[in-house]
Amino acid sequence: MNPWSEAIGFEPDENGQPSIATIVEHIRNAVIEAGFVSRGRMTSGLKESYRPLRVDEGLVAQRMDQALDVLTKTGDFIELTTATGRAYAPSQARRVIISEDRHVLLGAANHGDYSGIVRRGPSSAVSAEPIPVRTLDAEIGLAEWRLALVELGGSDSSEDGAASLYDFARALASSGEYLRLADADIAVLSGRGDFFGSFDKLPSGRWQNPGAAGIFPAAIRKQYGASFVVLNSEGSHGSIWQPQSRDLWRWAALGFTLSVGDPIYRFDQQTRIVKFLVPLPRQLERLMLLSARLETTWSWVVTDATIRVLENLVGKPRVLT
Repeated sequence: MNPWSEAIGFEPDENGQPSIATIVEHIRNAVIEAGFVSRGRMTSGLKESYRPLRVDEGLVAQRMDQALDVLTKTGDFIELTTATGRAYAPSQARRVIISEDRHVLLGAANHGDYSGIVRRGPSSAVSAEPIPVRTLDAEIGLAEWRLALVELGGSDSSEDGAASLYDFARALASSGEYLRLADADIAVLSGRGDFFGSFDKLPSGRWQNPGAAGIFPAAIRKQYGASFVVLNSEGSHGSIWQPQSRDLWRWAALGFTLSVGDPIYRFDQQTRIVKFLVPLPRQLERLMLLSARLETTWSWVVTDATIRVLENLVGKPRVLT
């Protein structure tokens, strides 16, 4: 059976095009059935299936990218690198507990009681073949900033949360690559307040022009993009440490926020809405995708389990004396 045959026909969005939810479902079903699908085969399979319906192929390609982003971020799929490019396989089947009565289904299994872009369903659902059940803590795993800290040569003995990573980043920046500030277009994350802002237009929220001496997360703006660093500013010159990835820089920015005594989110107990004040590293984004519901940009409706795991991962703002 052609794994893409079920993709003929779809639930349209308001413009008559395949919705993200539809494309996620079609891709997921095909990969679970085939066990392994290259990106090229996925692209051609969707185009062949949707072509008789005269869809916008450019939009389908864009939404396929978005669908694969969600499927890999949640852990539904494993992304592989092959001689012919990227390919995808379903992860091991499992159910993840997100509340007393709700589970998330991930990996190489289908179940009629679980549906959605992230497949949620009742904890009471029974399957013909038993599917292992995991706690949310076990699924999310050890805080990634801790793993990065050890890889950088630091010690994972501190109970001070992600601020510990920033402490080590300060030392790396102090002994890092020399930089003459006048030679670089730099935005510094030195402001305070809930609005994070943008490094593209200064001043904007917490993003400021270089000023007082100190060690801050920063962006070195270039013609095409930016380099994200930790800057040790000493007036007209300084030194930098550049994390190996944008994700590690996000952990450093989060740790910096906690280190100066500021929160990384606001939680409204009545509405159950968490509003984040910093961009999320991928591990925290995964936690939100699995266990929460996106309300608006940077805001999620959460469960008690979400808050508990979040606090365990990041720690709390330092109490400054």
